[in-house]
Order: sequence, then structure tokens, then C-alpha cells
Amino acid sequence: MAAAANMGYWVSDPTFSDLFWSEQFFRLLDLDSSEVPSLEKFQSLLYPSSIELFQLSINNLKKEGKSFSIQLNVRLESGILRLLNLEAWTDRDSFGQVIQLAGILKEHTSIVEEKIKLLFNHSHETIWFIDRNLCLIRGNENFLKTFEWEKGKTIQV
Repeated sequence: MAAAANMGYWVSDPTFSDLFWSEQFFRLLDLDSSEVPSLEKFQSLLYPSSIELFQLSINNLKKEGKSFSIQLNVRLESGILRLLNLEAWTDRDSFGQVIQLAGILKEHTSIVEEKIKLLFNHSHETIWFIDRNLCLIRGNENFLKTFEWEKGKTIQV
């Protein structure tokens, strides 16, 4: 069922020293399931703008048991961009102590692609202006944030 929903799951002890990723979790990250799961490996795939949110969410989960649901920009080792939603929660014993961390990873790329198509097809404003060297001159702020493009920088396509 998780594969059909394009969703993977993960489970860990409270210190992340014993982390498990499901097969679909590996597939969503385009990784070989023989790799050892780690927070460092996951974080290495994040866009710079997603790293701080990820670290803050994980720290709050570990220290305070705060559940979260965050959207992350991920660049696979193949260079493909994926937008993933990472959710996490804690399981506690009868004394309220955290005994296990768990969560799911869901792909949101297609949802965002549909929104972008709508933006392209139904927007009366200019999405972006670039020069002949693919240097971004100006553009729609929401669109630029989605792709982490900055004015004056060359667009990587």
C-alpha cells in the first residue's frame, strides 16, 4: 500500500543510532537499499534552504518529542529535484518516556508540478525574465522560491 501511495516509512531509537528505512523510503531517495540509513545521508540530499528546517525539526523531535510535518526540497544523486514531505512522531512508554521515533516520507513533486502548470497556463503575469546567458533578471517571487533561484544568478537547467 505504501508503494502505491508513493510513501515510505522510517523507525528509529530515540538517539537515531538504530535507524530503519523501508524499501519505498530508499526508492523515494533513489538510493540502493543496501546502504546504511543515516540522518547524515538524508541531509546530504537536501537543498541548502531545507537543511535548517530539517535540523530544527529533528532536534525538537529528539529533545522535546515534538511531532512534525515538513516539506523538503531534495536533489537526488542523479540531479533530479523532488519535493518530499517528511512526518515524524514519538512512541512513549507508560511513564511518558520516548521509546521510539517513527515517521513517513511522501512524494509531493507531482502536486507541485501541477501547481506550476496552472501558474504557467493561467497566469497573466510574467514568471521570469532571463538574458541570453540564462542569467535571471527578475521573476515571480513564489516561483523563484520553489526552485531556489536568485536574481542575478545563472539558472541551472
